[in-house]
Amino acid sequence: MPTIDLTTAASPARGEHTPSDGGSALAAAPRRIGLTLPELQYAARLAGDAPLPFEVAAPPSADAMQARLGQSPASLDDQAFRSVVAALHDPADSLARRGLTVDGVLDRGLAGAIGLLAAPHFALDVDVTMAGVQAKIWHRQDAGAVASLATIDGIIHEIGWFALESWATELARVAAVSEEVTLERSAVPAYVDLPFELADAAAEASGSGRGDLLPVLASRHTGAVRGADGPLDDPSVVGLLGA
Repeated sequence: MPTIDLTTAASPARGEHTPSDGGSALAAAPRRIGLTLPELQYAARLAGDAPLPFEVAAPPSADAMQARLGQSPASLDDQAFRSVVAALHDPADSLARRGLTVDGVLDRGLAGAIGLLAAPHFALDVDVTMAGVQAKIWHRQDAGAVASLATIDGIIHEIGWFALESWATELARVAAVSEEVTLERSAVPAYVDLPFELADAAAEASGSGRGDLLPVLASRHTGAVRGADGPLDDPSVVGLLGA
């Protein structure tokens, strides 16, 4: 994956109009549309069967074990996902009601964004996970335009398109916490100094479900972990490592 420099504003292509007044700036502002999975797939078909940056896997077939013991949690989740998608409105009707298609022709901006998602010059995929929730974001760029696609549940997607000059700002939205979310006080202190060996081992233990090993690891580095007010005792270190 090539490195993308977002610090330098790109020059407009030859013959490309640079917004200078309020109306042009409004037209060049980022545009975002929420689409259900069926709407997105239908829009992609209208845009020349453009491929999307993801594929929806076929329903898994029940094996002999599931036949005897019942469905696995993964199979139940997949079944619930497909049930929700099947209950959504017909995409052709919903896109027409929203004014995104007229006489079966897809909105020009939306069609262009889907086309850019399918055939970019640069591609950037981002995964953001927080508190068990995972968001997947795809950014695609070519010349002076960028298209983005994002989803959390795989059912509702946000598709957007904007000028290259807005890419850095749009990337910043990826990890920005919504103003509607009430933030709690972080369990991680503002300052902590600890040996790399301890941090590495604690991360491996927590990641493998062996949080019971954290007290042992802390005891091996007693007095080596320092906070803003000095050395931390072992119980405080254990709480820090598990935060």
